[in-house]
Amino acid sequence: MSLFVLKCSTNEVTKSEIEEISKIKNDLELNVEKTYCWINSMPGSQPKFHISGKFAIPKSDNADIADIKLMYVKVFQDSKEIYYIQPKIIQNLANNSLEITYSTIQGLLVKRELNKKNKLTVELIFSLNDNEYKYFIQNVIIEEAL
Repeated sequence: MSLFVLKCSTNEVTKSEIEEISKIKNDLELNVEKTYCWINSMPGSQPKFHISGKFAIPKSDNADIADIKLMYVKVFQDSKEIYYIQPKIIQNLANNSLEITYSTIQGLLVKRELNKKNKLTVELIFSLNDNEYKYFIQNVIIEEAL
């Protein structure tokens, strides 16, 4: 004999909670290999924010992966957009996947609102057949080159 105990409660869901839940819903499947964010604080130059990453989009019956393009990368911290980037992109079509490497080659000026100690959420924005698709990478640590 099994006994299942269920608890019912009522919770009011706010608009911001709904937006946050929908914000982290990914539109496509990716195999993220790496995502790096760092600040170059080496003496002799202005501090610069850098981001780079590599991932693969597996072959799909629903779409031709060769037609998928990474258009932009957004960087968020504490639900605030900090950067909107059009990165340097290298695409390689392998047997069963599309491999994409992206980077900000020169780096970006460090914005005042960026807190080096807080983690980031990275949003990858893709285009396929005039439609936009998003993928979110959460809890990205900012490293610092001194």
